[in-house]
Amino acid sequence: MTNSENDHATTYGVFGEYITDEDNKALIDAIPEAAPVVTIFNVTTPLYFKALKVKAKEKKGLKDESELALDELTKELVRLGMKASVLAEAAKNFDLAKQIDHKANYLTHVSMNLALDRASNWRDALDANKASVQGGILTNISDAEITGVDALFADFKSKYVKPKAAKKDTKTKGTELARVYMKTINKAMEDLYKLMYGEYIKTKETFVKGMGTAKEVDHTGIHHTGVIVFCSYATPPAGLTDNVIKGVLLKLVEADLETKTNKYGYGSISIVTPDSYTLEISGVGLVTQTMTVILKKGKMLQMDIKMVKSS
Repeated sequence: MTNSENDHATTYGVFGEYITDEDNKALIDAIPEAAPVVTIFNVTTPLYFKALKVKAKEKKGLKDESELALDELTKELVRLGMKASVLAEAAKNFDLAKQIDHKANYLTHVSMNLALDRASNWRDALDANKASVQGGILTNISDAEITGVDALFADFKSKYVKPKAAKKDTKTKGTELARVYMKTINKAMEDLYKLMYGEYIKTKETFVKGMGTAKEVDHTGIHHTGVIVFCSYATPPAGLTDNVIKGVLLKLVEADLETKTNKYGYGSISIVTPDSYTLEISGVGLVTQTMTVILKKGKMLQMDIKMVKSS
């Protein structure tokens, strides 16, 4: 499900639990006009979840031809890149290793034009170092494998240039049904809230406010609450090409969450409850740093940390 669908699904679940709570149900049952609205909510909610399942099932086959062709090309380039990078790194040719060792999103999470360029460069780097090329490093890449890549590449290019009008309509029955059910459920929740507000705001204010909260569950950015840290040396060692430090341990002490910086010096911890935390930064041969960070809902706190070598 998308984030939006997750939010709605969670809201409907929370609202359903609230109105079926024994005490709350008794208050709702006491208002005759509420019964048909509750019925609409109870009947439509499972239909909505069923529609989401239909959407998810149908969506698997809804990529257009160019996307499917790119997927096949990506799989083969990733396979060969992983296979070949071992030898490139063993030969200490790290520039070449970077050219051929990528994850799938290197091609699939960019524009089609950029994917074409990247795939072409990737393919050429493998081809220039295959077994049949004198002095080539990647002797585990054969002519036949490059020929296979070329066929996939040609297939992708031929399908990518098709006009948009020729692309398959990606709307699904699940999508359309979910949208209709969502509107119905949202209206039912709003109608029920209005009925309860009009009847109980003076006598059961807490109950009414609770219903209002249940129908508008706040999902703002909990997945995007956390910290992003970039680690570098305060005094870079002589001969260092890029002033980044990989493998530095980042720990939010009170949350018992930790990660390590990647080869580009970045590390991130997300999905954190907004609060004040102690951030501990440590690494082999480095002076450990601790500091207090305040994480706000929906915000990724970005920090540039300068590390000092331990004596």
